[in-house]
Amino acid sequence: MSLSDGGFAISSYFTTNFTLGQHQVNVVPGNNSGFIAKMSAAGSWDWVFSFSVDGNIPSMEVNNAAMAPAEDGGVYFTISYTGTVTINGTEYSTEACCGANGIDRSDLLLIKLDGAGNVDWSAEFGSRANENAFALLVDSNYNVTVHYYL
Repeated sequence: MSLSDGGFAISSYFTTNFTLGQHQVNVVPGNNSGFIAKMSAAGSWDWVFSFSVDGNIPSMEVNNAAMAPAEDGGVYFTISYTGTVTINGTEYSTEACCGANGIDRSDLLLIKLDGAGNVDWSAEFGSRANENAFALLVDSNYNVTVHYYL
């Protein structure tokens, strides 16, 4: 995704440790892990924000369509997850909904990272259904709209 400062941001899952520039990114054993990273216009990796989901059936979707640039050079993005994810010290967990088979429903997190890759805030969307984002829209006043389906 292109950013206003000429850089760009990427996101993905990962299953093994790796390095982006000077940033070492480590997988959490037994968990699903994902990251958002920002590259400057000059081609250096400015920051990497990584996270993992832990649960009895951990799953996670980092949806590139559900990313948007922020006014401060940061990023808005979503995570659809099942299990437990901790963002900036706040733990979010889905609730079991489907009986003895242990299958949980997914919830949705909207996360705002600042231009340095730090968490400004996060918000959870959850119901008895599965939430999955397919787009984020940010207007000229930086109001964020999440488009998601149940």
